[in-house]
Amino acid sequence: MKKLKRKKLNGRSLKQDYKEAFSYIGESWKHILFTIILFALILIVVFSGVQNQALNQALNEQIKQIVTDFEGLGLWETIDKIFINNSLASFFGIVLGVFFTLPALFMIFLNGYLIGYVLKLAVGVSGLKIAFSLVPHGIFELPA
Repeated sequence: MKKLKRKKLNGRSLKQDYKEAFSYIGESWKHILFTIILFALILIVVFSGVQNQALNQALNEQIKQIVTDFEGLGLWETIDKIFINNSLASFFGIVLGVFFTLPALFMIFLNGYLIGYVLKLAVGVSGLKIAFSLVPHGIFELPA
């Protein structure tokens, strides 16, 4: 059997690239932990009822607009719209996060607040079981 050769780009292998990437993640663990803790704290505080009514009204209007935007869309149109939205959010998060810390912190705050607020509403309607159904979705959605 012929042994497959791995392609190298500029003298580097994919294994080396992954090793460097995981090394960087290891070096950044304090920043990653800070982000996770900040997000979780905001989510928990908002879920427990500490909320800003003006922000809640703005979120309600935004949620209504999102529902209106998705009405009547087919499966592939919905997937396309979500993908484009997540791509833009990721792009701006990366670009603004590189140059400025405040927009990145604002995005963490807004995501934590939004999820805590919507979770509070959902649990009020459907019970605590709904919270556990969001976990698998959040694993893929939050990095976006």
